[in-house]
Amino acid sequence: MAEHRRIPMMVRIPYSTSDAAAGTVSNNTTADYVDKNVEWQGGVWNQGRGVVGDKNVKYTVDLTGTDATNYDIVHADGTAVTPTNPYVGKGRITPKEIVLKADPQERWINEGLPTSYTGTPMGENLSHNEVPEIVPSDTPLPGTIDYSSPNARLRVGYYAVNGTHKAQGGADGDTVSRNYRFVEDPANDTALYIGPYIPDC
Repeated sequence: MAEHRRIPMMVRIPYSTSDAAAGTVSNNTTADYVDKNVEWQGGVWNQGRGVVGDKNVKYTVDLTGTDATNYDIVHADGTAVTPTNPYVGKGRITPKEIVLKADPQERWINEGLPTSYTGTPMGENLSHNEVPEIVPSDTPLPGTIDYSSPNARLRVGYYAVNGTHKAQGGADGDTVSRNYRFVEDPANDTALYIGPYIPDC
């Protein structure tokens, strides 16, 4: 008879083992996050400028094979891993990044400051549901994306145009927006140019 073995959950079990004496054992253990949303430390999202935290991952242990009954999967304290006493580890879901790129503008002092600003959100592996400005959709990302230049002055020079996503849930976002990190394109720092006065000819 094969030896009955107790395997701590912290030890990796091969997906399958077999030999003439011991029979076979296959590890079909699966793991699932408690939910599909990004976890933010302290619950602070702040447009994705918060710190991503760890969240619980629940493991469902499933050993099969002719020798599977000779094994117990146990916690570090020696108690058995069961459906009512599952092993819960830690994992991290990375937010998708959306880059807010302002459209450049050039104005002369005598024309005054722009009355509006525009831009284009960009990113990799984004669907039409997430960024409707790229691909229209009937179910866009909640909230709005706005562009502004709060420090612009009627003085010759370059000024930043900032993009901001305004989530439906306010500063801490809604359940959808909190899965994204909104960042400024570096070119936004000089997106607005105010040129010198040019008299009418």
